[in-house]
Amino acid sequence: MSTLTLPTAFIFICTLTLIALAQSVPFIVLHGIGDKCSNKGVTKFTELLSNWSGSQGYCIEIGDGGWDSWTMPMLEQTAIACEKVLKLFGNSFLFPLLAVEV
Repeated sequence: MSTLTLPTAFIFICTLTLIALAQSVPFIVLHGIGDKCSNKGVTKFTELLSNWSGSQGYCIEIGDGGWDSWTMPMLEQTAIACEKVLKLFGNSFLFPLLAVEV
């Protein structure tokens, strides 16, 4: 009969915890350059992740999407994304972030 070692038990507990969190925490998706949240591929991707995880997913649009992803400075895009996330979730909310570049 084998016994469960401390490192193995720790990894097992961490894995179960991460699975539980991934199944219950909303997430955001940031699209890549030249794309926008309203495009069919990004919408479908966000929906598939929501279905898979059982959590609500949100695509955060920066500016007008496709054009601004090319022309707006990255620091400005980041500031806008942070403002939108704070409006959506508040400043005490923890969430997974998924950024996609295809």
